[in-house]
Amino acid sequence: MALTQTEIQALSTTDIGNLETTAIGQLTSTEINWFSTTQISALTTSQLDFLPTRTLGAMNATLLLALSGTQFESFATTQIRAITATRFAQLTTTQVGGLTSGQIGGLSPLQLNALSTSIIASLTETQLDGLTTGQIRGLSYTAFTALSAAQVLSLDGTQLGALSAANFGDLEAQELDDLTEAQLDGLKTTQIGSIDSLAITGLATTQIASLSSTIFNHMTTVQLAGLTSLQIKSMVPAQITALTNGAISSLSTTQVKGLESSDIAAFTTVQVTFLTTTQLAGMSQTQAAGFTGAHINALSTAQFYALFG
Repeated sequence: MALTQTEIQALSTTDIGNLETTAIGQLTSTEINWFSTTQISALTTSQLDFLPTRTLGAMNATLLLALSGTQFESFATTQIRAITATRFAQLTTTQVGGLTSGQIGGLSPLQLNALSTSIIASLTETQLDGLTTGQIRGLSYTAFTALSAAQVLSLDGTQLGALSAANFGDLEAQELDDLTEAQLDGLKTTQIGSIDSLAITGLATTQIASLSSTIFNHMTTVQLAGLTSLQIKSMVPAQITALTNGAISSLSTTQVKGLESSDIAAFTTVQVTFLTTTQLAGMSQTQAAGFTGAHINALSTAQFYALFG
């Protein structure tokens, strides 16, 4: 642009609006900060498209905050990415509120975590759709807890599966209870391990049935102990087979009574050897009918008499 500070500051808003895009594209980091807030506000969205990323990144806080929501949302993702996290922490709800899901998805983890909690709480479901797994994985505890229950529930299974175990474990029981089967299907074993047993107790039977067998294989005995007999009854054979031997032994007699004969038929011959005599003694004739010949052959004498007494 090759204008002095005095010359730039003498430009009227009309002059600013008439600047060629080539001139805007040549603005240096020093020159942009000679502008007044009034002059910055006079730049058109078409002109801002040509503002170099390094120049935008060097813009001081006063000028950045003078940009309207319309001006700010006109920036390309590469331009927005150039704004420092320190500057991002100073943005207004109006400026961030106009960003598209693609622009939100282009933010660095540092920029995202720098947003104020009030701005994070104001992000729309459409904007949250743009969050990548990398961004969600990098969410700070402060940023994540700023999200409302409705915002969390708007995340899809892949996004929820990217949450850190610490953040996922902070979900309230009601939030877990409201997760859809598709969302639960995207969870990781480390996330399930972070859930309080009381929260697991609140899951609906349809939600329990949607959990992967891998997740059941990684549940702690404390978590499994929190399952109700109805939840146990809703488990599918693949989930039963995935239970560890220790988990089998830890089931209460009440929980065991919730097993269907088809669930019992799904036990491996090794799993049945870990059933306690107390568990076997509490089974009904219908449940006992679920034991296969291979199962019965695997039982110890004490187990056999406890079951068939």
